[in-house]
Amino acid sequence: MNLRVMTYNIRHGLGDHPEDPKLFGDYDLERVGEVIRQAGPHIVALQEVDRLQERSLGVDQPQALGALLEMEHCFGANVLFHPGEYGVATLSKFPITSCENIPLPAGEGRENRGVLKASIHVPGHGNITVLNTHLQVGQPGSEGAAVRERREQASVIGDLVSNENRPVILMGDFNAEPGDPEMEPLASLSDAWRVAGEGGTGCTIPFHPTLRPSLRIDAIYVSEVFRVISSRVVLKHPARFASDHLPVVADLGIPG
Repeated sequence: MNLRVMTYNIRHGLGDHPEDPKLFGDYDLERVGEVIRQAGPHIVALQEVDRLQERSLGVDQPQALGALLEMEHCFGANVLFHPGEYGVATLSKFPITSCENIPLPAGEGRENRGVLKASIHVPGHGNITVLNTHLQVGQPGSEGAAVRERREQASVIGDLVSNENRPVILMGDFNAEPGDPEMEPLASLSDAWRVAGEGGTGCTIPFHPTLRPSLRIDAIYVSEVFRVISSRVVLKHPARFASDHLPVVADLGIPG
């Protein structure tokens, strides 16, 4: 069988369409669900996910999307609010047999980050490891510190990958492009877009209908046992205004 995977920074369901005030800054989680449904993935890594936060109407977003898409879910809380949580979530059509959120290094006063490690049982093929992360973002005047943090965070993830004895898929919003120096600790994995990207540049942000994306920070990386068949950025409605990021999809040949 072929395995379809997807990574998507959903900005907690907040839309982005500055030409239409009705769609700019509106909250619509079902629209996010429709983007995922149309893409048809078996496994989805989501970033900027809320759980029980007031700004997203108190919705448990991992549970709600899981129910909407008939997928299992697990959630990694990296930032705690009162009330609510914020982090990453992994959805799967296949059984999630275990799930652990592993903290990543973060500087003092910086937003906490983590990597969500899920073991997923693919029928007929056994367990694979899916890692989902959102690395540190830079702020004006502090990009150098963010680069150093991303390097440290990527190093932790690289160690996780090297210690795995199962096929690994790493997905997320890395706030760095695949060729940037801080991504070097992940060099043992293949960049799905670089192997088999289809059309365009693979860039995912910033995006809205009047601005062409210029950065490729949302990516899918796989261990060498996977055969990358294709990879693409989802551009069609409603992904064009469901978030300020575009999702990335990859089709993989999975080892038997």
